[in-house]
Formats: sequence, C-alpha cells, structure tokens
Amino acid sequence: MPVRVKKIQKGSVPFSRFGFKKLKDVIEKVSLDIVLEAKTQHRFTARTGNLERSIKNSIKTETNKIISIFELKDKIANYGKFIHNGFKSWKPDPFLENSFDRHIKSLKKLLKNKMKAMI
Repeated sequence: MPVRVKKIQKGSVPFSRFGFKKLKDVIEKVSLDIVLEAKTQHRFTARTGNLERSIKNSIKTETNKIISIFELKDKIANYGKFIHNGFKSWKPDPFLENSFDRHIKSLKKLLKNKMKAMI
C-alpha cells in the first residue's frame, strides 16, 4: 500500500545524464534516511519487527523525473496501514509521513546546492 506523501514540486528541469545521476544519488540518500528514521521513530510497540521490515522505498526514473516511492508492504505486515492511518478508535501514527516531513527541507537544500554546482 503506497503511503501518500506530498509532492515536492511540479515540473521538471532537463539535465545531462551525469547531472541526473547526481540528483538521483541525493534523492536515494535522503530516501534511505527517511526509511531508517521511520523504522525507529514511531509510537507503536514493536513485537515481531514485521512492521519495520514492511517499510520500503523504491526509486523510479522517467524522462527528466526521479520518483521516490515509500510504502508499507502488505505482504509483510498487513496491519501497517491501520497503524499508520488510524482505524476506528486507534489514533493514527503516521511515522512514515512524519519522517518525510522532517527530511523535506534538507532534501530541497541538497538538491538546490547540487543543481547550483552543476551550472
């Protein structure tokens, strides 16, 4: 189940393959930081570790786009979406979205600096 997070920005900027690779490397590094933080910074009590293992990230590239997808894999922990989004009397624990929100400023800053260095 993909967890919806906010879009960073709309549009795209053309770069050489070398520049595109550098930007992708930055996004991969910050995405890994987001996943690692989400696995450790949460309110739920971990018993089996399945929910932490279910937090996954993948990077897709399209023409002039780099897309980082964060998700909770139902096959590993089918209850993850209920803990993350809440359910009936359960309060939500949006650990993945919270981690994303904490890292978005640093991601934007790193991307901006990397783009300035390439110009």
